[in-house]
Amino acid sequence: MDTTDDIVAVEAEYRALLNDPRRPLSRFVEVSLAYGRMLAEPDPQSAAEVYGLALDTLHDPPAEAEVDIAIDLIRALRPVASRVGMSEAELDAIRRERRLLDAGLVHAEPGVREELCRQAAAVRFADGQVAEGFVELMDGLRSCGPDGLDDLATDLVLAVRRRHVPDELMADVENMWVELRRQRFEGNWPLWCLTALGALRLDVGDVVTAQMYIRRAESILGHIERPVAGALVGGWVALAADDFGRAHDRFTFATNAASPDDRMRLLAAAGLGEALICLGRPDDARRPLAEAISYDVGDPQSVARCHELLAEIASADGRYADAYQHLQVTRRLEQVARGGSAPVERMRTASPTVEPPIAPAPTSLPESEVVDLRDDSADSVTTVDLTPTVDLTPSAPAPSAPPTDHVMELSEDPARRMVLEALRNNWFELYFQSIDDNTRHRPGAAEALLRMNHPDHGVLRPEQFLPGLTDRQIAEELCLWTVTRACEALARWNAGGAVFAVVVNVSEAQLTPALPVIVRTALARSGARADLLTLEVDGSSAGRIDADQIGVLNEVRATGARIGIDRFGSEFRSIDTLLKLPVDVVKFDRSVFGGGALQPLERRMVDTVVALARAFGFEVIATGIETPAQLDLQEQFGCHGAQGYLLGMPVPEPEFRQLLNVA
Repeated sequence: MDTTDDIVAVEAEYRALLNDPRRPLSRFVEVSLAYGRMLAEPDPQSAAEVYGLALDTLHDPPAEAEVDIAIDLIRALRPVASRVGMSEAELDAIRRERRLLDAGLVHAEPGVREELCRQAAAVRFADGQVAEGFVELMDGLRSCGPDGLDDLATDLVLAVRRRHVPDELMADVENMWVELRRQRFEGNWPLWCLTALGALRLDVGDVVTAQMYIRRAESILGHIERPVAGALVGGWVALAADDFGRAHDRFTFATNAASPDDRMRLLAAAGLGEALICLGRPDDARRPLAEAISYDVGDPQSVARCHELLAEIASADGRYADAYQHLQVTRRLEQVARGGSAPVERMRTASPTVEPPIAPAPTSLPESEVVDLRDDSADSVTTVDLTPTVDLTPSAPAPSAPPTDHVMELSEDPARRMVLEALRNNWFELYFQSIDDNTRHRPGAAEALLRMNHPDHGVLRPEQFLPGLTDRQIAEELCLWTVTRACEALARWNAGGAVFAVVVNVSEAQLTPALPVIVRTALARSGARADLLTLEVDGSSAGRIDADQIGVLNEVRATGARIGIDRFGSEFRSIDTLLKLPVDVVKFDRSVFGGGALQPLERRMVDTVVALARAFGFEVIATGIETPAQLDLQEQFGCHGAQGYLLGMPVPEPEFRQLLNVA
C-alpha cells in the first residue's frame, strides 16, 4: 500500500516532468502510469486524465519501443474511464487496443478482438448511441473468428430485442445476417441469426417473413439436435410478437431440458422470467430470474436484464430498497460488460528505447488557487472536511477559479501551525450557497462553506490547508468555530425576518463525543433555532461510520438539529447507509442528474431511490443543478429542493445577507 510520502513523491516527479519541455518521454510515461494507479481509487477521473495525457504523447499506433507501456496505459485507462462515465476516453482506449491487434504488435488469446467490439457496443448503447452500437457489433461480426462468433451474435440478438434498429441500418443488419448464414454453419449462431431476422421482421409488422425465418430455424433443428437453442429461438420470437403464452411454453421447455451449456440455461431462465412478467405473474417470475442471476458464465448483460426485471417486481411491491439494489447491480454489470479483455502479449522483441517526438503538453498545472465556486461538485472538496488527505488532482481548476503563483507543500506540522495561526488571527470565513425550496421556488436554506483568507496565499479552500491535520483537539476547535459562526449567521437572518435554515458539513473524523457539545454550545451562544440547523455527513464515507459515531449523530439529533447525507448515491451501498443512519435530509450527488437527460435505466434508478427516500419521510435535495434541463428533471422526480450554480453561487456571509434582504 502506498504511503502518503510515496504519493507526494510520485506526484512531485509527475508535475516536474509535465512542466519540463525536455523531459525524457519514457520516464514521463512510466511516472504517469504509477501516478495514475495511485489516483485510480480516490480520484478515478483524474487518473483517467493522467493516463490519457500519457497516451497522447505516444505514437498511435505506438512505436516498437512503446508497445509494452502503451498496453499498460490502455488497460489501466479503460476501467477508470468506465467508472466515471468518460465514454470518449474509454472508446479511444478500445480503438487503440484494436489497432495494436490489427498492426500485429501484440498477440492476444482467441476472441479478444471480438470482446473489444462487444465492449465498444456496450459503451455506445449505454450512452444512447444506438446506431453506433449496432455498427460496432456488426463490424465485430464481419471480421471475427469462430471463438467470438456466438457471443457477438447473441449480443446482437439481445440488442435487436431491446432496441429499435435505426431505419438506415435495418437493411445492413439483415444483409449481414444472411451473408453470415451462407458462410458459416458451426455453433449456435445460425439460430441467433434466424431469431434476429424474425425479430426484425416482426418489428416492422412483417409477420409472414418472420414466420418464414422461424420455419428455417425449425429446419436446422431437424438436422442438428439443439432442442434448448430451438426453444430459445421460439421463445424470443414469440416475445417479439407479444405471444406471451407461446413464449412461456418455449422457455419452460428450455429450462426443463438437460443442457450442459450454462449460458443456455441462464438465457432460458431469464426468458421464462420475462414471459411470466408479461403474463402478469410477477410472483412466479421471481424464481427463474433468481436462478438466472445465480449462473456465473461471464454473461453480464443477460444477468443485468434479470436484475432489471427483479427491480420492476420489487418496485411494484413497494420494496424500493430492494429495487434500488437490483438497479445498482444492473448498472455495475453493464459497466462490467464495458470493461476488461483477455491479456495481450508482445509479438516482437523490443528494440532499444528510442525517444519519440514530444507531443505538446500543458505548460503548468496550478497547485493552488483562489476561491473555486464549484462547491457541490464531486471532484472538489469545498465544505468542511477534516479527514487527512493529500490533494492529488492533476487537472486544472474550474474556470471560476483562476490560479495563483503560490505552491503550498503541507506536512502534518505545517498544517497544524497554519490552522492554529488562522484561528488565532481570524483568517477563517464562511461562504454560503443557497438551496432552493421547490414548493416556493425561492431559497429556503444555505450551505456553509469554509474558506481561509491567507495573507500570502489568498483565499484557500479546505483541501489546501487541511491535508495532514491529525490533531484531534485542533480539529474540534475548528469544528466549534465553523458551527458557531454558522449558527450566528442563522440567528442574524432569522432576527431580520428571514425564516431560513443553514447546513454545515461534518467529516467522519469530526463524529466524536465533542460534536453534540459543540452543537449545544453554538446554539446557546447564538440563540439560533435548533430545527433550522442541519449537519451533513458525506455519503461517500458514511458507509464507514461505526456504532459509536451513530450514537454521536443521535445525540446531535437530540439537540433539535437535523442530520443530512450529502453526495447520496455516489456509492453502491448508499441504501444501506440511508437505512442505518438517523437521517432527516438526503442530498443527491451531482452525478445523479447528469446533464439533464437520463437513459431509461438511470431514470428508473433515480425514480426508485427518490420514491424510497420520500417513503421514509426524508427531505430530498438535488445538487449540481447548473442547467434548466437539470432543474426541470429534479422537479419531475419530486425532489423537495435544489442547489447549484444555476440557483446561486457561494458568496461571503455579508453579501449573502444582502441577497436575503435582511439587516
